Amino acid sequence: MKPLLSFICCSALLLGSAFKQGRFNENGVANAELMKHACEQVVRFPMAIGDWTGKDIATEDIDAMRRGGGVGCVRRIYQMKGSSETLSVLLMCGNPGPLSVHTPEVCYAGASFSPDPDQRKWMPADDSEFTWQTFTARTDGNPNLEIAWAWSIDGRWQCPSVPRLTFGHEPYLYKLYVVRTCLRESSPSPMMSQLLAELIPSLQKTVFVESRKTDSKTSLTDASTKKAEFTPSSKSP
Repeated sequence: MKPLLSFICCSALLLGSAFKQGRFNENGVANAELMKHACEQVVRFPMAIGDWTGKDIATEDIDAMRRGGGVGCVRRIYQMKGSSETLSVLLMCGNPGPLSVHTPEVCYAGASFSPDPDQRKWMPADDSEFTWQTFTARTDGNPNLEIAWAWSIDGRWQCPSVPRLTFGHEPYLYKLYVVRTCLRESSPSPMMSQLLAELIPSLQKTVFVESRKTDSKTSLTDASTKKAEFTPSSKSP
């Protein structure tokens, strides 16, 4: 009797886990279709954004991107008309679990950069909030970096304190990095501010046009009442 009871209990636990992960229910199939569709939208990423012109660059390590949860990915270098300065942009879509925890503090720390203790929350647009931080090169002669990043499911970018708790239940997730080389910045540079101010609405009209129509996901609380600003995050000393 005890072996049978143990078998029944173990089977129930395994089936419950499988259902939760979407393996044996229709919701799992639906979520897979939603992710596939969302990842296909990254190709809508506009090459021209206002006075900015983009150029595709190859993804250096596809396996690393997959391990980080990426399924769809676009990497670009953008240059503003009349300027020689460029900024790099990475847009990824994929599995919310790994995408939500793999941040520049993880990937750039392994690429000869040290995160500086100046992390900020920053709103380059009324309905979007990014994390902004500088990274110091550990190799003499290499430039430092300023990086802004955030996550989204509908074109309104967010940087919650615990992204996995916020997005872990979603069927897919987008992540955006904007990177600029610099000497030393104490706040987001004008060039990065200008690019994101034009990039965010452009993405909403292209990559996120369908999700913006349905408006099925939640937005930032009271985002419309906030002004563009940056404030110290909880990670700041």
